[in-house]
Amino acid sequence: MKDRELTPDTKWIICMWDIRGEDIAETAALMKRSLKQVTDILNQCKEDGYYDKVRRHIEYFDCVNAKAAIEGFAAALKEFGGGIECER
Repeated sequence: MKDRELTPDTKWIICMWDIRGEDIAETAALMKRSLKQVTDILNQCKEDGYYDKVRRHIEYFDCVNAKAAIEGFAAALKEFGGGIECER
């Protein structure tokens, strides 16, 4: 398989999918790249610190989303009187 050209997003996607737990062979297939190229890019990103940069962005994004979800839930509770009934 001939590897596609690298784009600015290639490294980001490979790191993000690895951080999210995707199988590296599946990532290579989805990106239409050889497993060796994806592995080499991932290893390079881990060595030069780019991988950690992506991880920090993902953690921040997850934190912001979780905060927004909690705030939305709190607003809904307030709007509906705050009572939650649970069946036992």
